[in-house]
Amino acid sequence: MAERLMLAERVWLMLASANTGRPREMGLGVAATAAALLDLLDAGAVENIGSRMRPVEPAPHDPLLRQAWERVTSTADGDLVRITYALNEIHPIWDDVAESLHRRGLTTRRSRRVFPDEFGFSDRGRTVRREVVERCRVALSAPDRLDHDNRLLLMALWAADGVETGLSESMFLTDHSVLAHVEGLFDDDPLATALAEAIAYTTSVVPLRLIW
Repeated sequence: MAERLMLAERVWLMLASANTGRPREMGLGVAATAAALLDLLDAGAVENIGSRMRPVEPAPHDPLLRQAWERVTSTADGDLVRITYALNEIHPIWDDVAESLHRRGLTTRRSRRVFPDEFGFSDRGRTVRREVVERCRVALSAPDRLDHDNRLLLMALWAADGVETGLSESMFLTDHSVLAHVEGLFDDDPLATALAEAIAYTTSVVPLRLIW
């Protein structure tokens, strides 16, 4: 892969419809949100403390990360913020990610006549998408030998799949033994558990902004 993509960007490439650039199923946008939060954690831009987090200065340089960081920071107001509220503030990041990929030349804007804008994959975007999907397939074939990067990617997908978003079908997780193995990687991980619980609470209880 010629350039390093953020987790949220890779999730977008895997889960977006090639026809519209929108999520293929309702609910899939929560995976991009979870990935963006993990991007912030991995960059050291936020500190995880149980089910809460605290923004860490300085702000990230990456425009997409900085945007997510500023949203979390405005909610925290110098204090700890629940992961639930952090997820809420990062929504809706799907379109921000689409714009970021557009700047990289991986998507093409299909139409400004609809809201939100529709995007398609550029030829290079289709190539990168195939590489991302293949990496995910390889990671799923040997979940006990994950590198750090793929572990975070699967954590984002697993946490979002906990609220029945249809990721199992979209991510080729049809083998129940593989599903159980992947779940076992994170069911005793405090961060993954907190993230999954926050997503479940955010999408099922709190009247929040539209979640794709």
